[in-house]
Amino acid sequence: MVYTIFILLFNVILSTSSFVSDITSSSFGKYSEGIIAAFGDFNSDELTDAFVIKNSSTVNVFLAYDKEPFLRPSEFTCNFSDIVITSIVPGDYDGDAYMDILLTTQNVNNTSKFHNVSILWGGMPTLNCSDALQTKTITFEQPLVMDYNRDMILDLFGINVEGKRVFWIFDQSRNKPKEEPMGDEKLYKEIKQPHSHSFLDVNDDDAADLLITTTSEVEVWLNEDTNGFKYDCSIEFLIGHAAIYGQALFLDVSLSGEFFLAIPVCYDIDCFNSTILIYDNIEWHDLQVDFNDGKGTLWRFTPPRDEIYLDTITMRSGDYNMDGYPDILMVLSPTHSNDTRVFLLHNIPCNLPGCKFVRTFQIHWDMFDSFGNDIVMATFYDFYMDGVLDIIYVKKNYTSQTHTMHSFRNELEYDTNFIKVIVVTGLTNAIVPILNTTLYKRKATFGTNLPGPKIGYNTWSQEGTYRTGVCAQLPQSAYFALQLPYSIFGLDRTPNFVDTLNVGLSGYSKSWTQIIPNSQIVVIPVPPYDPSQWKAQLFVTPSKVILKSVFVLTAIIVIITGCVLYLHWKERNDRQDIIEIDDQTYVKI
Repeated sequence: MVYTIFILLFNVILSTSSFVSDITSSSFGKYSEGIIAAFGDFNSDELTDAFVIKNSSTVNVFLAYDKEPFLRPSEFTCNFSDIVITSIVPGDYDGDAYMDILLTTQNVNNTSKFHNVSILWGGMPTLNCSDALQTKTITFEQPLVMDYNRDMILDLFGINVEGKRVFWIFDQSRNKPKEEPMGDEKLYKEIKQPHSHSFLDVNDDDAADLLITTTSEVEVWLNEDTNGFKYDCSIEFLIGHAAIYGQALFLDVSLSGEFFLAIPVCYDIDCFNSTILIYDNIEWHDLQVDFNDGKGTLWRFTPPRDEIYLDTITMRSGDYNMDGYPDILMVLSPTHSNDTRVFLLHNIPCNLPGCKFVRTFQIHWDMFDSFGNDIVMATFYDFYMDGVLDIIYVKKNYTSQTHTMHSFRNELEYDTNFIKVIVVTGLTNAIVPILNTTLYKRKATFGTNLPGPKIGYNTWSQEGTYRTGVCAQLPQSAYFALQLPYSIFGLDRTPNFVDTLNVGLSGYSKSWTQIIPNSQIVVIPVPPYDPSQWKAQLFVTPSKVILKSVFVLTAIIVIITGCVLYLHWKERNDRQDIIEIDDQTYVKI
């Protein structure tokens, strides 16, 4: 009997749903109106907060919690009456170890492409909203956030009012940034707008390089020293002379330990002929993505239009099924209408005839049917801090012209392992208080959003094959890139220790060995020029199998204890009945 109960409990508890479940109310509570603009740990509690824009003129920091609702509006909010917020990039722009909020804004009814850059300084109980009225600089379109001089204080790259490429370098003074020209403008081609510039290491020297997207190519500028960047080469867009190029994305598509450039393209203005191209560092390849849903509908990339999130074609990556290969979330439209829906593009081996690249993407047509139409954006987010990426998506009501945020939980049908890595600035402040954070007790360090670190790992799979993966932290920041301030590597079902974890930053690197699976690792690169002193705080998240096994064993113990108590009670009752019968028999005698 006990054996049967054990089997039933084990099967029931280990069986999990293979579909996503709506957790909108658990995530946002009653406050779901607005659009997600960026992510970052604003209050330094090791949870990822969300920066939300509401009605185009209000910014609010939705602080993250480990209990429902997971994202809640806070007192860190500003409401402006005469400006439109076009983007938000959190980070440390004055080196005080507190996270600041960089805003790009335009005046109401402004039809130009120039954006005012201002900063809401952190470190105060509330935001000083008047900071947004102090323009630090003016850029043509949105800038890229980066670290120009390796001082851990974030800087900008973009085009100034004179149409020249420049770097804006911030320091501890909170004054207007120093403007550093890139060089001879006669040699440069026209910047693609919206651009998808990136800041990541592409030549394996542990220093983040600058990748600039123009209308015809991607320029590679190497970060050779603290004095700037040196032009190296260009990757030309040559395949089929596409009509529309979307946002470039650098991914380790094939678990080879190197980045590949992927870009969505349309060969016609209506995107009826859509595909994804990938550059393997030698030539371009068409990934031959099938846009036919098998039900008679042909889908396409949503042609860019003048709407939030939809002004360019954007791929957002994350390892949805935890197999180690990055998947993609995209908004697509059917060829016969302008409806928009979100789909998961699953990274799979390419076995099609004529495959020239080892991987491709397969669209899961029915997975997100419950989301419905009018989805304008979808991205990844780890609500439960379990290493499994859930989904946040934004839906637009075209009648009221409002946006609402929704969330779905990713419920995998099998147990997987992961490592989650966060690289922080490591800047310190003598007046920063000691915080009892979610993961451990430490001094608060607010500048967690650090673009550019290169993170990689090496391990052996369960099948005995050697695996290596690489990821860049926050390589892009403009046009709602919505990249998370940490890297999650899915290890599939591999229970083995991760042999090495490598972190490269500012031309230096350090490796840690024998990392426990299901670990969350916070890397503190202090001082940045002495990696021997870099620290890594490691926190282990028990796997689902362990938690479920504990639950099963607890249930079995409770059942066995109940059975023993019942048998004991029954035995006492039976014994009492026998005594009473004996007494009655004795009286009769």
